[in-house]
Order: sequence, then structure tokens, then C-alpha cells
Amino acid sequence: MATVDRRKPAAVSDAFRARVADRLLPLGFVARAANKALVRKRGRNLHRVAFASSHHNAPGQVAAWVRLEHEDAATRRLARGWRAGGQLDGRELALDLETNVAVATHADRLVETIVEQLAFFDLLEQPRIVAAEVMRRYVPGILDPDVVAPYLRAHLGAGAVIAYAAALLRGRPELAPAFVTALDEEDDGRPLRDHGTQLAHAVRTHGGGARPDVPAGAVRSPAPAARSLRSFFGLQLRAWGEPAAAHALHAVGDDVIVHVQAAQQALAGPLVDSPDAARLALEAALGEDRAPRRRAPSPRLFQYHARHEPFAPT
Repeated sequence: MATVDRRKPAAVSDAFRARVADRLLPLGFVARAANKALVRKRGRNLHRVAFASSHHNAPGQVAAWVRLEHEDAATRRLARGWRAGGQLDGRELALDLETNVAVATHADRLVETIVEQLAFFDLLEQPRIVAAEVMRRYVPGILDPDVVAPYLRAHLGAGAVIAYAAALLRGRPELAPAFVTALDEEDDGRPLRDHGTQLAHAVRTHGGGARPDVPAGAVRSPAPAARSLRSFFGLQLRAWGEPAAAHALHAVGDDVIVHVQAAQQALAGPLVDSPDAARLALEAALGEDRAPRRRAPSPRLFQYHARHEPFAPT
């Protein structure tokens, strides 16, 4: 049975942060604010490991939420406030973690995970390797086009932004309807946009006036909700073993996409586990009424971009 620390939550949090500091200080990090942040400089760049907790903590239940944040000086000159990273168990990094550090085994594993994930900082110090990686997969911590594009522009120029956009559209053609439509729109300033719309904004802002090739047959997508849904269905179909169907969504109009959402919502049970939901998206994409190739989705929580394998070839 796992050992549980029943001390006051503040004492448990302090002890956990001190453990992490002991591991990271020899690696060049400096403690700030009673170990609530550990910071390391690499040239003009900054690597930060930051901690937060819960107001609902109680003896034996003490949350430790850990963020990695990379501040790249060259990119921040181009895009004010830019940073990459995110919470270890959040959407940006999407790790499966036990974060109750009052449980000894959970605390031990979380410390080791933090040390392992420092490789993220090392990656971001190598722009050419980052460029190669974002052109073949979603890289945890630097997922969104709004984050990727200014980094590439700052380090490798506008041509790298266009190459990245072309690679993302080849890997996920279902983003093309949002992309081609949003290219002709003014930015509306919304922070939570689908990746196709984000990519269009990134190309307009950082692409130096060039445009990438777009998959032939891409429909236009004037409805913001349909853009997000088309992206979601693409991730869903990939998770169920149907990358060709995901690719085919670039030719499916907004009205069909919205209809599929309504039909999926009418189904019983969790959507992520439903082969019937995947079947509806599959029929809309390929016109084939059949079960998906997999019996269960992989990744199960397919809405997390960071959990997906490299893009399947078109």
C-alpha cells in the first residue's frame, strides 16, 4: 500500500518543490519564490519550471500542477509575449500523470517525469530540428500554428513558415477548407481557433507574402464551428484507424459536417469510445457505411493533438 503524507497540504507542497529543486539546481536552474519556479538561462532564452496547486487540497490530497515554459528571445522580439510549453497534464503536453504528491509513489514518478521532460527545452534550442519535427507531427509543447510560425520565422525565415504550412496541410488536408477560407478574412482576434484558421493567420503574418500549395478539391468553410468540427472529426477518424477518411474531409461541406455533429450527439455513451460515432464521420468522408478499422481509438482521448502519431501519408 502506498505511503500517504498526512501533513498540512502547504508542508507537503513545500517538500515536493524542494525535492524538484534538489534535482534541477545542479542542471543550472535557480530557485525563485520559495521554489515555486525554477529558472534556467540559456543565452538570452529562459527555461522555467513552474508550480501551482489547488484550493481544494486536504491532508492526503495535495495537487502539484507543473508547467514547462520556454521563452525564446529571438521569437519574443517578433511576437511579444511568445512562449512555448504548457502544463504537463494539460492540452499542450498531454501526459497521463498522477498529481497527488501526498502519495509517495505519485510524487516519485512526478519528479522523474519533470526531469525527463527537460528534453523539451533542449529541443527548442535547436530550431532546425524543431522545424523538421513540426513538419511531420504535432510536437508537444509547440502544437499550435500560432506558436510554431513565429518561432520558425524568427530563426529560419519566412520560407520555413511556408514549408511548415505546406507540410501541415499535406499531413492534415481536412484543415484546408478553414485555411483557404480564412486566408481571405481579417483576423478576428479570437484566441481559441481551429488549426486551419490559425495556420492562415500564421501564413499571412509570417509567410512573407507567399502561400503554400493546398490540397486539390478543398471546399470553402465559412462557418467557424464547422472548421473546428472538421478538425475534430479528422482526429477522431485517425484514432479509429481511418487516416484516408480524415484526409477526405477536405472535400466535405460545412452542412454535412454540422449534420454529423448532431447525429453523434444523439448517440448514447462517451463519444470518445463510440465506434458508431466514428462510423458516422467515416460515412460522411468516404460514403462507406461500415465499422471503423479499429475496435477502440488510439489515442483514446484523440482530441489532444499531442497524443497522435506522426501524420499518415496522403
